[in-house]
Amino acid sequence: MPYDPSQIAENIAGFEDEETQKGRPTGQATGGRSFEAILASNLSSFITQIADELGVQPLLIRGETDDGKILKDEIYVSLNNNNRSIIWNFPKLKVHNLARSNSTTVRYSWLARKYDVSLWYNPALGALTQRGWVPIPEDVTEFCAEKYPKIYEGAQIAFDGTIALVESNELRRKVFIEVKSAKSSNGKRVDGNAHERFSYQNLEYLELATFYPATQLLLLTNAAFVKYRNKYHTGFGVHAVRLSNAFGFYSFDMVSTKSQYVRLLNSWKSWLEGTS
Repeated sequence: MPYDPSQIAENIAGFEDEETQKGRPTGQATGGRSFEAILASNLSSFITQIADELGVQPLLIRGETDDGKILKDEIYVSLNNNNRSIIWNFPKLKVHNLARSNSTTVRYSWLARKYDVSLWYNPALGALTQRGWVPIPEDVTEFCAEKYPKIYEGAQIAFDGTIALVESNELRRKVFIEVKSAKSSNGKRVDGNAHERFSYQNLEYLELATFYPATQLLLLTNAAFVKYRNKYHTGFGVHAVRLSNAFGFYSFDMVSTKSQYVRLLNSWKSWLEGTS
């Protein structure tokens, strides 16, 4: 099948879930999972089409630790062309006609989706204590003084997916993916406020970005975010502009419409072709 970014982009951007059902408990809505499935299916089509166009074979490859230990449960989809690769860690991604490589591996840290928040919380404890934000023994709380770290013990931040852009076996950029879908039951406004969770992810990404030479936070949404009234889409963009002006290492992209998905897909194609 020839490369057709327009149709793939339309399939993703055009997704919209059914209207909100009255009385449905929080957390039982399936729109987010349905959108992730649509996204994965169309990314699979993109990988297949680009592989055919470039005459390369998509591969299933395994992750490994920095000391060379193979991680049996960490398997990724890789598309390689000459000395460049794009490697996806997107759990719902299922690409047909994949070849499994038992010899090709990639560092787990390049594609990790989940991180213990203690990695950047622990180093900040001194500053928090100095500002008087950590409870003292007189406050009579379980999480006081030296016991305060137990309040977040074992807590993690998880992203919906990651991408590694690799050149000559070196990581050039790690992309953290967050997926959000919107819908409108009244045809005027976006339902609910669950999308505010992304603002927290955004700040946590700011901490993670310091762990790698170059990163990007990529927000993938459906076009409903710009079809109905809401404060989220513009807010995401304004916050990103502010953060990018304040932190030189902060990089963000937001993709919602058909034309924006075409741009994204073509940028991946250009990377593999070595033209960007």
